[in-house]
Amino acid sequence: AQLARPHQTRSGRLDNARLRPLRPPLDAAADQLAFLTALSHLRIDVEEPPDALTVIRDGTAAAIRYRLTAYDAAYVDLAEREGLTLATLDEAMRKAAKLPKSSFSALPR
Repeated sequence: AQLARPHQTRSGRLDNARLRPLRPPLDAAADQLAFLTALSHLRIDVEEPPDALTVIRDGTAAAIRYRLTAYDAAYVDLAEREGLTLATLDEAMRKAAKLPKSSFSALPR
């Protein structure tokens, strides 16, 4: 399995006004160990950061094209550029993947 993520801001996160924590924190040490063990089996690639103008231009274009938030559009843009399949339960992103103009796909539910 391969996991990729878009470039992040200097603060280490993608900023979006509508972004809210979606998962409760892992409290138990056993849960943390299981999570880290599962991550260790993935090949994680972090892309080299493109220039700021490219990030803004491409992310905005994807957000407009698919009617997504800036945060979601960053992942869609990455999937399009790298030819990746999205693993998401987000309905807006899944609908975007089914549009004729999309060049990415989402895993089935």
